[in-house]
Amino acid sequence: MKNTLCIFILICCYSQIRAQQKTSDRKIEIDTASFSGGKLPISSKPLNDAPDKLQFAIISDINGGNIPGVFSDAKNKLNELQPSMVLSIGDLIDGYTTDSVLVKKEWNQFNSMVDSLDMPFFYVSGNHDVSNPFLKQQWKKRFGRTYYYFVYKNTLFLALDTEDGKTDGIGKEQIDYVKKVLREHQNVRWTFVFMHRPLWSYGNEQGYEQIGTALKGRDYTLFSGHHHNYMSGERNGQKHYILATTGGGAYGRGAKFGEFQHITWVTLNKTPTVVNIALDGIIKDDIVSEAIYPEIQSLRMGEWLKPKPFVAASELVDSAQVTLTFKNPTKSVLTVSGQLAESKLWSIVPRKLNVTVPANGTVDQVVTFASLDAGKKLDLNLLDHLDFALTGTYHLNNQDYSLSASSLLKIDWQRTIAFDKDLSSTFFKNQLDTANLIKVVHPQYIQEDWDWHGLNDAFLKFKIRRDKRFLYVNALIYDDKFLISEKDQDGASFYISGLPGKTTTINIEVKPKLQGKEQVISNVKGVAHQTKWIGKNQWLVQLKIPVSGLDSIEKLRFNMSYRDIDDLSNSKPSVVFWRPKWGSPEDYNNSGMFFIPKN
Repeated sequence: MKNTLCIFILICCYSQIRAQQKTSDRKIEIDTASFSGGKLPISSKPLNDAPDKLQFAIISDINGGNIPGVFSDAKNKLNELQPSMVLSIGDLIDGYTTDSVLVKKEWNQFNSMVDSLDMPFFYVSGNHDVSNPFLKQQWKKRFGRTYYYFVYKNTLFLALDTEDGKTDGIGKEQIDYVKKVLREHQNVRWTFVFMHRPLWSYGNEQGYEQIGTALKGRDYTLFSGHHHNYMSGERNGQKHYILATTGGGAYGRGAKFGEFQHITWVTLNKTPTVVNIALDGIIKDDIVSEAIYPEIQSLRMGEWLKPKPFVAASELVDSAQVTLTFKNPTKSVLTVSGQLAESKLWSIVPRKLNVTVPANGTVDQVVTFASLDAGKKLDLNLLDHLDFALTGTYHLNNQDYSLSASSLLKIDWQRTIAFDKDLSSTFFKNQLDTANLIKVVHPQYIQEDWDWHGLNDAFLKFKIRRDKRFLYVNALIYDDKFLISEKDQDGASFYISGLPGKTTTINIEVKPKLQGKEQVISNVKGVAHQTKWIGKNQWLVQLKIPVSGLDSIEKLRFNMSYRDIDDLSNSKPSVVFWRPKWGSPEDYNNSGMFFIPKN
């Protein structure tokens, strides 16, 4: 690697040598007094040093799961390579906060590295940098405009703000600005466009479609990022790039799959040449082309593997037939292969799979689980969150592209709500009634899942009982760091559907009390509640919920979630759900179903 980099640096330095040239043919003029006879041992090519030659570098996403040290390494290599300037495509800080102290710290850290570059650095905003009005104000205070242009060596550089619309995208004022700039600079030799989100590749281009139309008819190259994986494409007959990362979070499965940490190096003579300098090598610009991008994305995301949720009438069953769905969203044939994990607790048939999924096709594979203990039923709790790991393969460009994918099985069964006629008068007195709670060991949905770090971070337990008029919920929540403040708080939410009457679904939110503050129960009349701390890290929530006509219904659906805030500066804390969030893509029929026996 060091030898490769040294050779590359020597080549770049050689290209900067200034020799006396005839403007007509750029031949080298030799001082004959310094050379004693014979022919110089050089090739016939002129020096690669045209006056209008331009070389610059681009760094891509630094944040969104930042990997420490990567951008620092890239910065050092930029100083060795010596481009004329460095441009960016956004996500320069972690952002997503309204904490002024934290924002100042993040920008100071980033700017200190920028200040150590030997050449100018051009800031371009990303969603992490300007994700809310406060952050956009901070950007303008530090750097000025979020969209701008400049001209260098008769080359137009155009930086866009893809978070400029009312919600996102590009707003009218920016569109008008860009159109004016393009009209006033029609005679430049080339245009380079820099933007964070690749709106050009979206079905709804969120305002960029007008800019794309204005760019037609001119020579230009566009660079974008945001997705943390690389692709080279083409629009209007011009190259459009989605760059990978320069420190942003990535799986690192290699350049073949567009996952690498890199600097993009652009050389403009008559037309641009683009290469990607991985921090451990050099990668061509077409390593992942638009033609094979759907297949690469299919493998990267692993969404071709989807076990169908399995819901049974009870926790103990004779056997469980689980369907694995293999969905191929591409024009190429997908091969799925692998062996399902063994267990000492159950058998699985078949264990070895080799399935061909046709282009744009779907194949269902049924696998059957049964207890290995003869005469005993299979406990479905053992299968909850079972991880299926298989390999998907596409044969593209005369080579195999293979990546493994894993997907967790969602298991559920119908439960019964116990009847207790004496609960009404004793419920709130039995504050430590925590027996037989349902443990949320495997949450089936986590919103903003990067901020929840497992059961040691937050852990939920609950149970439901009833009498003739009320539902009673006990929930015990463990949190390693309960956060209670005027600004924001942790909180538990409870969801119940299938109730009689006009309000068929109720949502109840409960937060820990602030000193001297009354707890507010949202949008449900008549709910009685009580909360209590049990030690430092456990919080007991008790709900007494009136339900008209409770005896007349056969079943209801229940879910609960916990919003775990560990840092007030985080505007997107994790929300841990027992069963999938209702209405989310992960939701499935009959999850969290409870029967109500007649009494």
